[in-house]
Amino acid sequence: MGFEGIIDAVYEAGVVPERWPHALDLVGREVGARGGMLLSTRTDDFRYICSEQIEPVAADFIAQGWPAENTRISRYIAREPHAGFLTDLDLHTQDEIDTLPMFRDFLSPRGFQSGAATMIDGLAEEDLIVSIEAFRSPEAAQGAVDTLDRLRPHLARAVQLSTRMIGERRRGAMNALEVIGTGAALLDGRGRVQDANRLFERDLGDQVGSSRNRLKLRDPNADRLLADALDELGAHRRGRSLPFPNADRSGSLVLHLMPIAGAARDVFSGSAAIVVIADPQRRALPDYALLQAMFDLTPTEARIARQLTDGCSPAGIATSSQLSLNTVRSHLKQIYLKTGSTRQSSLVSLFSNLSP
Repeated sequence: MGFEGIIDAVYEAGVVPERWPHALDLVGREVGARGGMLLSTRTDDFRYICSEQIEPVAADFIAQGWPAENTRISRYIAREPHAGFLTDLDLHTQDEIDTLPMFRDFLSPRGFQSGAATMIDGLAEEDLIVSIEAFRSPEAAQGAVDTLDRLRPHLARAVQLSTRMIGERRRGAMNALEVIGTGAALLDGRGRVQDANRLFERDLGDQVGSSRNRLKLRDPNADRLLADALDELGAHRRGRSLPFPNADRSGSLVLHLMPIAGAARDVFSGSAAIVVIADPQRRALPDYALLQAMFDLTPTEARIARQLTDGCSPAGIATSSQLSLNTVRSHLKQIYLKTGSTRQSSLVSLFSNLSP
């Protein structure tokens, strides 16, 4: 493809964040590595997007709990700011690479002991790291630094562009919810409110307690359920619906807590969940575009979700859409995954109050 073609792919990813895996793959191949990653600097809320070839290793890294011992990140942060790529040998001695558990027990056996990374300004509270992984040797990683440093200004601009693009998408969804009379807020990985529309405060009134650590409800029972739901969201990416008193305590509302879908969205926005406040007395059908914006659904998934909310069975949807029942069920599995739902009834409850 050539150097200019790689730069074009990087800027394409800036505009279309879902293209980052492809761009990172091209960068990795250009310098003789196996692939690349974009990752958050928070080890307690490890978020990443990576090229396809190294995805299984990245997933195992998280599943086995290694982010908490990631000395690559901690040592990079501890150094003086450096506007370029650093290799593992810049951050560790060879003896440390041979003996530190993260390298000895996980990275080295998989051929990932030689990498190069750079930190880029990302969100207000954290930066992002571009990491190029699995060079043939430490010398190969060091030899690639000049080329990577030439790419770095383009990577930095594209990361900033993706951050703005994802932010605009998210604000658009929040505004759309406000227009249709629904209160909503975005939460980060710690359960703290990042952004909320005006109706979120109206719907909750004095039900929200003050807490710098996470969204907190004044009602002890409701807050205990919310704390459990946030823990489950962080551990298993599952949503939950919680009842609690409305502002004047004349009735109940439902707080829907849903995971944010899409790896690119997670990395660039720092958002982990969206909270929607619904009134059980309102029964309405959500708009297709709103479903797509909120949950990253495909057009077909959004149509099936709306039909399900309207009372159609999977078999009825298959007949009316001229699809096989297995195809509809396959789409439903993706809808459950993206919305954090575990069964059809919870999905219908979630969608029932998202439009007037």
